[in-house]
Amino acid sequence: MPNSINESVSLSHSSSEQQQQPRPRNAILSSRRIGILLIIGFIIFNQLVIGPASPWALLNIASENGHGQDGQEPVNVPVNTPPVAHNNDNANNANHKNDDDDDTKQEHQTHKPLNILLLYADDWSFKTLGAITPFIQTPIIDKMAQNGVLFHHNCVTTSICWVSRATLYTGQYASTHKTFMREDDAMYQEGVWNSTLFPILADHGYYNGMVGKWHHNTPPAVDETFGMFRNYWGNHIEERDGEEYHVTDLNEMDALEFLDNRPDDQPFALMVSFYATHALDGEEEQYTPQERTSHLYANQTVPIPKTATDEHFKAMPPFLQNPEQLGRSRWEERYRTPELYQEMMKKTYRMATEVDTACGVILEKLKEQNVLDETIVIFTTDNGNFHGEHGLAEKCKWRLFLLFAKKYDTILVLLCNVCTTSRYTRTVLAAYI
Repeated sequence: MPNSINESVSLSHSSSEQQQQPRPRNAILSSRRIGILLIIGFIIFNQLVIGPASPWALLNIASENGHGQDGQEPVNVPVNTPPVAHNNDNANNANHKNDDDDDTKQEHQTHKPLNILLLYADDWSFKTLGAITPFIQTPIIDKMAQNGVLFHHNCVTTSICWVSRATLYTGQYASTHKTFMREDDAMYQEGVWNSTLFPILADHGYYNGMVGKWHHNTPPAVDETFGMFRNYWGNHIEERDGEEYHVTDLNEMDALEFLDNRPDDQPFALMVSFYATHALDGEEEQYTPQERTSHLYANQTVPIPKTATDEHFKAMPPFLQNPEQLGRSRWEERYRTPELYQEMMKKTYRMATEVDTACGVILEKLKEQNVLDETIVIFTTDNGNFHGEHGLAEKCKWRLFLLFAKKYDTILVLLCNVCTTSRYTRTVLAAYI
């Protein structure tokens, strides 16, 4: 990209500066997908095995800066505190049995597993979020970041959609799960699939749903694992029952249908796998936002990355400077002129805002059903993209193989808003509402 593009606007966040600095070793070696599984596994393990209060140790960890919500002192939630008896030294023996029954009922209620809502976006870089780049309008997810937990050092180990998603489902690196291509079924082999995320949740009584982009072959015994499984991706406009829908609207509709029809006596785990903001390679219209967002960003200038210069591109390894390399050919299609860059990025960010709106509708449904305070909400993405940095676009694959091992920044926002006796968590929930 010419230097003049870069000189016209400066990036509004220090994330580009971070790209110039080496990441800590522990951040580079981390796996975002493994982190998600650990979080979910931690909650399930504590809910089903250890005790009612222990999951809230997670909230104390999140307050590592020593402050609670709005500058309040953090509230120390006791871990594994046994329930307090209400016998009053065996006084009122006539009511003793009722008291025990009440305690048992209360303990059973606090042991109820949390519902899980995983909002899974496609090709969102770390900067594609208003909480990181104020230029971008994602108010719903920003509120989650403000009142929940925002992870700043999440790295994807293999920035290819299906490989990254297999890591989420299995909690393993690509070298272990061996799902290198979309058609690979290594994670579906006997004795393997039942040790992955959704079968484990089903075994623990969860009613599972997956709507949107799965990006693999249909899982084995899918009806035994999922109450709803709707796999569609690859187009921004989808046809169903003779009607055309924008894929983000379809994601939202299917999520609401799942929530409206789920059983009331089971915890649920729903993955809403958005296809936005994935581009349509080779198409004249690579990004297709909806008409209702046409006013967004219209009179604004998208910030340009500091590394989006010819100088930075020429510093790349020779194979990345090859014009046939996808990272460069995609740059030609999307970002080769200042005007084209602005057009493409505004469309990208409009699609991101549309996903944010859909997330808000889904969260409102949880509030309507009075289960938002019993649900852990995670927003994340499969991998990030180059948006002109170093004269490149997208994930820089060469003939479907990743030759340049760059750690793409990704987003992980965790909203912990479960109702408990902790003043801290009630504050998070109240602030979100």
